[in-house]
Amino acid sequence: MANNQIVLADSWAGGSLSPKWGSLNSGFPQVVVGSPNVVESASAGGLRWGCVYNGTISSDLLIEVTINSATLDAGTSVGLYCRVGGSNGYYVANINMAASPAQYAISRNFGAAFLSGSMNTQLALGDILSFSVIGNCFSLYQNFKRVVYGYDTGANPSLGGAPGFDIIASAVANMQISSARAYSALQQDGVWQKQGIVLPMLLADAGTGLANGSNIIYEGNSQLGFTGNVFKMWSASWGSNAVAYAESPDGINWTRRGTNVLTAVTDPGVIKNGSTYWLYAFAAGTGTANGACNAYSSPDGITWTLQASNIAVGAQFFFQPFAIIAGTWYAIANGTSLYTSSNGTTWTNQGVVMSAAGAMCGGVVNVGANWYAYGQAFPGGGTPDGTEIIRQRC
Repeated sequence: MANNQIVLADSWAGGSLSPKWGSLNSGFPQVVVGSPNVVESASAGGLRWGCVYNGTISSDLLIEVTINSATLDAGTSVGLYCRVGGSNGYYVANINMAASPAQYAISRNFGAAFLSGSMNTQLALGDILSFSVIGNCFSLYQNFKRVVYGYDTGANPSLGGAPGFDIIASAVANMQISSARAYSALQQDGVWQKQGIVLPMLLADAGTGLANGSNIIYEGNSQLGFTGNVFKMWSASWGSNAVAYAESPDGINWTRRGTNVLTAVTDPGVIKNGSTYWLYAFAAGTGTANGACNAYSSPDGITWTLQASNIAVGAQFFFQPFAIIAGTWYAIANGTSLYTSSNGTTWTNQGVVMSAAGAMCGGVVNVGANWYAYGQAFPGGGTPDGTEIIRQRC
């Protein structure tokens, strides 16, 4: 959440609410001075006391609160709001303390819930709850771990609106919040921002599209007529079971080669050793099942020669070499497993090294003493709907 631009933060340090808050539902919650200062219901039972940001955020947004205390009680809950004041209403994530673990319900305007169920644990002192809405998709987090993901198939509220929160309690101290923060979806300087589509798919790619699972190499010796150094990318044309090749002088404007450089394969991964390019790809299978992983070499990244077949037993998709260190080759396969080799053609599975359920590694980079892996994570470990990019470090 810290990578997004913060629009409001309040820990009630002055003993009162920030003037940037407006009242929500029954009116303002009350501030209780202590260590820390907290807000709680202004009266017990039935009424929702809350705050909403005084202003409109034009982008998608996120609201985040820190729990000071939460009592297991059917009359106690906290609500997190996004897009208050937007057309078609607002979204709310309501967390009810009626059971252990706590229960959540996500809805529009407190109507019928899109999703409901149990949180991971009972809420406790210091827990951080976050609710984000991006487009028509929403996510609820407990201590920065996503609890649930879903989307609204109806006429979702407009991008305008404001974040907020509220509290209801059968006893005023049963739910206390020690801080609240609101963020827009705009990124701060120095972190990744989406730049849009840079390499659109062709008709031949249609069906499952164009995917880049390969490392990108920046060097000279352009194969498409550019001068100076260029970015080189090898991508899977899933629709035609082939490897597409493209170059770019700036990483944004790409030119794709008119014909594919390798056929009857999928999920390529490329690395360069000396003056030789090595490409690892799976024999195109049927449905979602790939064939064996094979190794190819090339002097120019365009013309490829098969060097070895079935080189990585157990590898099923995206065999991605990422480093050659002191004569040892390293690769990630299946999104989570580490493979090593002494020659690039005979590989040994070293086991699972990335533990995120449903993760698919997209690239590995070394910075100082640390290695960082960026990849795709599937909510719930399986469904491809609503994937997100995560980072892991070792």
